[in-house]
Amino acid sequence: AGEQLYLHALITDGIGQDTNGQSAGAATKAAPVDNATMYDEMAVTAFIYPATHSWPTAYTGGSPSAQRYMSAVKVKKSEAWSTTYHWPGASKRISFFAAAPYGSGGLTAFNDGTPGTLPYLSYTVPANVADQKDLLVAASTDRPGNSNAAEPLTMKHALTAVRFVTGDDMLAGKVSKITLKNVYGTGRLPMQAAPAWYSLSGARNFELTLSPEATAPDPQVPNTPLTTAAATFMMLPQTLPSGAQIEVKYTDKLTNTQRTLTANIAGKTWPMGKTVVYRISTSSISVTSTLEVTGPEEYLYKGGRKTYTVKSYASVSGGGSTTNVPIAWEAEFSEDGEVNWSANSPAWLTDFSKEGSGNTVLTPFINYLGNSITDPYIYNDPDCRPYGCKLIWQGEKDLMTDVALSADQAYSEFSVNRTTIHQGNAVVAVYNSHN
Repeated sequence: AGEQLYLHALITDGIGQDTNGQSAGAATKAAPVDNATMYDEMAVTAFIYPATHSWPTAYTGGSPSAQRYMSAVKVKKSEAWSTTYHWPGASKRISFFAAAPYGSGGLTAFNDGTPGTLPYLSYTVPANVADQKDLLVAASTDRPGNSNAAEPLTMKHALTAVRFVTGDDMLAGKVSKITLKNVYGTGRLPMQAAPAWYSLSGARNFELTLSPEATAPDPQVPNTPLTTAAATFMMLPQTLPSGAQIEVKYTDKLTNTQRTLTANIAGKTWPMGKTVVYRISTSSISVTSTLEVTGPEEYLYKGGRKTYTVKSYASVSGGGSTTNVPIAWEAEFSEDGEVNWSANSPAWLTDFSKEGSGNTVLTPFINYLGNSITDPYIYNDPDCRPYGCKLIWQGEKDLMTDVALSADQAYSEFSVNRTTIHQGNAVVAVYNSHN
């Protein structure tokens, strides 16, 4: 046998460097890994076969010659990636296959192939995003059995990283939950130089609850991250099946209403070793502003005071909910046929509110003195002293008689004769002087 077998793990660029943008719109987990953060352990499998043969036909050919030499052996960084194995000698070739991290949840690092089928690793994506590791694989095939040197294993990212950022038109608010719905969660990766996932199955949902909630800023800042590196979905590369969706739980800042945003992603591709960045948009949420102004009836030449009403609100619809919220407004004035405008009201316009929010009645009810009515009882309003009470009009003769003010000046009094009582109307006025 040859010298002791040493391996050396290097990571190629991919997840964390390359991105593939698609619009949809706690470092406790393995965020995307690079050479500086390479895992401490990896599983290595190796096959040996005659030097005249090559991989993969040495395993899958009509007369297979490959023998398993190492089977998911744990190799450690702390031990300089050394093994207890030796190079097999000049008469042999050897092919190496590695996966990291060793013992990763959902990973079976070695599965025997069947006649005509390569051995493979199998993987089921953990349900919890925090448990989804950046799975790395390497293949070094047909190496001379007498190489007698450290064998470099170029690790490649085997999964697809899925991240989320704000889009160009995302309203300010909070994102509390992101769900990848009906995507494949189980697959196999063959042991060969340029592997591709196959036998994809187990379509299901993968949920990420954000705590604290992610913020879509105000004003908008496109490409603001909604998921941190440690909250990156690490998913199987795939062409997404029918029914695949992204669902986002979002609470808009304007109405503080939670809404459900969805995007169909069926038929899209998640490439191996790449990062797919989804830019979340709220274009499906419509904000309709309403300003309704109800003016008074025309004034007589004497002028006067009348009610002027403003309704100002925004209707926010989308994501399964519609909510109205008051919107602030301000008044401007023009006295020259709308040529010039000013925030200052004309001197002749009194008791006019120049700003408000929501529904506002601009002029209160007033009494005969032009003052606001502050109490339902006339005698409690400032400077209002009843002097007398008179019948002004009645719709039927003798409908009421003896109209007068009570002795304490607090009530009007009148009589209805039982011989003349019937339906009708009358107007009674309270005076502040004899006339």
